[in-house]
Formats: sequence, structure tokens, C-alpha cells
Amino acid sequence: MLFNYLYPAKKRIIQTCNFNQHIRSRHPDRIMKVHDLIYIKEGTWQISQDGADYTVSAGDVILLQSGHHHYGTISCESAVKTRYIHFSAHPDDSVEEEREENQNDYAFPMVVPCGEDPLIEKYFDRVIYAFWAEEPYERAKAAAYLDLLLCQISSIGRKKRSIADGIKAQIQKTPHRFIPTEEFAEKYGCSVRTISAKFKESTGTSLHAWQMELKCRMAEELMQSEPTLTLNEVAATYGFCDEYH
Repeated sequence: MLFNYLYPAKKRIIQTCNFNQHIRSRHPDRIMKVHDLIYIKEGTWQISQDGADYTVSAGDVILLQSGHHHYGTISCESAVKTRYIHFSAHPDDSVEEEREENQNDYAFPMVVPCGEDPLIEKYFDRVIYAFWAEEPYERAKAAAYLDLLLCQISSIGRKKRSIADGIKAQIQKTPHRFIPTEEFAEKYGCSVRTISAKFKESTGTSLHAWQMELKCRMAEELMQSEPTLTLNEVAATYGFCDEYH
């Protein structure tokens, strides 16, 4: 699993930040010189970085790092409301497989579910309001709030993820495949029965049904945003055997 690792640099420079709304649009295709930290307030969006696809929904935070290629492949089905912060990168920042990180680093997965933590949205708002305020010292306050925000995201991201969370993240990153339960059983060192039971206990549905439902939603959005695609092309995009499947 890929993680964001950020050096604990003091006074990160905020280039810009704001509230945004996207209506039936894709995430911009770009490589930036600054980091792009996004909080999803409403809706669901698919964002890709360096060939990996991530589905982000209300309450999720995603960090797209400087120097990496990020873009959208599918337009959002309806309005997606976000908060975003573009801030300076450090040479020691990285995106890599999960490792034993320095305890002082900010470290969290590519997508962090933050909907149950009211501080995340609160800190995003405070960064934005302070950045655009005209009073003295407000920009310094915005940088301080950003530091608090990264600390809070890291705190959430460091928490032990359940097996179901890891399975869902892997499925979302590789929507072109149907991943068999046996593959997850081997990865987590469990039996197929154990993996199936843990996933159903966490989600209330079977792994196959959850995987199928996600792919059908993705396929539906793709057909709506790209009406010229054939059903066979859509099927191939999401790992179905053919258009009949």
C-alpha cells in the first residue's frame, strides 16, 4: 500500500487554498510543483496518480504530491464539493510503500477516511479563512493550522487498518481486475473462510458482491461521461469478461 511521507518542515508555504465545486467534470490532468491536499465535502470522485486509481467520497482526504502525475479518468456523476490546499514540498517528501517511518514524519495512506473526525474539516476551513484574511499575521496562522491539519491526518492514518479496509483500498486501486478471495487470503496469511468472514463482518456483504457493486457504479459513471464507448470497452476497463457479464 502506498503512503505519503512528509518531512516535518516548519512553516510550509501555502500557495493557495479555497472551497471548490466540480460538476460533471474530471480532476485536472497535471504535474504540480506543490502538494495538493483535498478534502471531499460532498459527492464521490475518481482521482488517479501515477497510474493508480483512487475513489474518494465524502469525508475522505487525499494528498497528491508535487512532481507526480495526477489526473481524472472519469467525470463525477453529480456535483462534488471540496476544500483544497496547495502547499510547498520538501526534498525529503515521498510517496512509497508502507515502511517503518520516522515517528516525527507525517505519514498516512493515499486516501484517509476522516469523516468521523470533526477537526479535519474545521482545520481545512481555518486554513482557508486565515489565508484569505487581510489582517496581520493571518498567513502565519494559516501555516500553523496546516501543520495541525497534517498532524491530525497522520494520527488518523497511523491507526491500524482492518483487513476489510486494506481489501477495499486494493480493489479501488485496481478497478480493471476482479481480485479473487484466494489472493487476499495469501496476502494476509489467512484462510479464504477467515477473509470472507472478516470482510462480511465489516461491510455487511460478501467480498464478491462489494466488488461487483463498486465496478457497476464505476461502469455506470463511465458510460454517462463517455457515451461513445462501447459496452465491450467499458467491460474491459473494469475487468468484466465481456459486455454480457
